[in-house]
Amino acid sequence: MSRKVDYIKDLNDSKETWKLPVRILDAWTVVNTVKGTEHMEMIVMDSKSNTGGKKEVVTVNLKDLKGNLINCSLWEKYGSKFMNYYNENKKSGAIVIILTHAMIIDSKGGAQYTPQEKFVFNATHMALKDICKLKEDTICVTVATTLKFHVSKHGWFYYNCTNCNIKAADPKKPYKCKCEEQVNEPIPRYKVELYVQSGDSQYRFVFWDAECADIIDKSAAQLRQTMIEEGEDDPMVYPADLDKMLNLKMALRVKIQPFYRQGSVSKLSIDEEFIKQIESVLNIDENHAPSQYVKAATSEEIALFPTNDLEISSAITPSKRRSIEELESGDCEQLGACQLSVSKPTKHVKVEPKD
Repeated sequence: MSRKVDYIKDLNDSKETWKLPVRILDAWTVVNTVKGTEHMEMIVMDSKSNTGGKKEVVTVNLKDLKGNLINCSLWEKYGSKFMNYYNENKKSGAIVIILTHAMIIDSKGGAQYTPQEKFVFNATHMALKDICKLKEDTICVTVATTLKFHVSKHGWFYYNCTNCNIKAADPKKPYKCKCEEQVNEPIPRYKVELYVQSGDSQYRFVFWDAECADIIDKSAAQLRQTMIEEGEDDPMVYPADLDKMLNLKMALRVKIQPFYRQGSVSKLSIDEEFIKQIESVLNIDENHAPSQYVKAATSEEIALFPTNDLEISSAITPSKRRSIEELESGDCEQLGACQLSVSKPTKHVKVEPKD
């Protein structure tokens, strides 16, 4: 049974989940440069013309001594304070307004930050060899090349709730998620573990659903369905499409988690010009010269990503491909991974993870 429709006027703290069909009237991004956080605010309206978000606003035109004009919106208490002063002040002359922590938005309602600024905001530029030495969780921006797969006990995907990012406990059984969604068929999501390399240094990074789908150009659900149609339903089989993730030089925004000996990727870019910009900050050339630690503070990360909600194993993958005969010989300890493909288009390679 579907959830009944709620309205803005009925919102209260009696429950956490509401179903609100609304129209977005305005939206903007708010950046807290002190805490390094960012969130979105919006004004919405439901079918009964109730509006949510910030309601009282006073719009004024500001003019500086050089004659430059800018439109300014004063919300809630700031608007009330201005109007009270304006109505009570009988003296003629200009009203001087001092603004602090104001946010400039463009005509489309979006904050004027470039994707590159959001990519590096509040992150430490760090070469991979320095990342390997970290002892505490750190958000870094680095450049590295994907090298080989790391096979976990869960393979290359996991099952997710259809409404949120919570992992399904048992994908074979319908269940009610913590978000109160009734899930009959969980959705496959990418979770691909790769070793990346820069110079002589290697580290294990976890690539999540959105980043993998952009590179592979298929959703995990589509790739999984293709495998089933070809007669392969073993989740430990890595399809050839995943090879698109290999041998790619990337700029990476990653949360390094030394306790788990891995990094969780939240953003990536394969744009060559952007990679060169990051390398210039890292002091990396073709010979991988020593890096410098540089702080960036221009904008804020907006992608949420899951971390460490899945079990991790410690298999090691080979740096080059092996034949099917080698796999069938049982030398899994030496191979320990799935960076393999065969010439037949419908054949997939299965590799057991190392315990």
